[in-house]
Amino acid sequence: MHQANGSVLVKKLTASIGASVSGIDLKALSDDGLRCVRQAIAEHCILVFRGQFLAPEEQLAFAAAMGEVVLYEGLEAPKDLPAGVMRLRNDGRMEKITENWHSDGVYLENPADYAILAPHVLPAAGGDTMWSSLYQAYDGLSPGLKHLLGDLQCVCESNRLTKGYGLQQLFSATKPIVRKHPDTGRPYLFIGGTDAFVNFVNMTREESEPLIRYLYAQAYRPDIVYRHMWQPGDVVMWDNRCTLHYAVHDYGVEPREMHRIAVRARPAMA
Repeated sequence: MHQANGSVLVKKLTASIGASVSGIDLKALSDDGLRCVRQAIAEHCILVFRGQFLAPEEQLAFAAAMGEVVLYEGLEAPKDLPAGVMRLRNDGRMEKITENWHSDGVYLENPADYAILAPHVLPAAGGDTMWSSLYQAYDGLSPGLKHLLGDLQCVCESNRLTKGYGLQQLFSATKPIVRKHPDTGRPYLFIGGTDAFVNFVNMTREESEPLIRYLYAQAYRPDIVYRHMWQPGDVVMWDNRCTLHYAVHDYGVEPREMHRIAVRARPAMA
């Protein structure tokens, strides 16, 4: 726990990932408050703000302060929300494409750096979201495996997204499996789910699959996971580059509506 910028309090949620931020009003974010948020997200990867009750326009203003709001490629935006705000509803468990460990847009050449999520309708119980640390996933690997991965690149495809939303386009990108975060310099494991990762470059799918599945399993060990129990008024922001997340669908047919915004960080942090 540490005090930052006077009344703003940043408190760890687990030893590995996540922090709560109190003493800050996201509707009236000062320059000092913005600097505090930027420092905290770089250190903790996930930030939880309670009691904010942001309208879509206010959530969008907070996102714009953090960087460039980006649209979801291939998905139709809701017409009754500001551009950049995506509505996520309970479509039923069989239609849910986010009930798996993943990061967003790994199959894009330039995916969003941050995501900001706020609930507008919550079920009576359940509907938690989990996040894991890809810093910790990489740190837990052996020196020999780290050396091997340093030379590998992977092919990523939007198989789950394309099938789940009935899209005509299949997005694809090739990226290194180990990356360094531009803000912290720390290496992290770049893996966004077995459906997205097809194979390593110059290796067949059959050769690649055992290692991909092993790395995927290391990326959501219980000791590197934070599980968030949503409350009205919550806002959760996370770094999409160095985390995975999992939306737990354990609430049946009850309504659950979330508003989500994707953000690309500005090149230099203030």
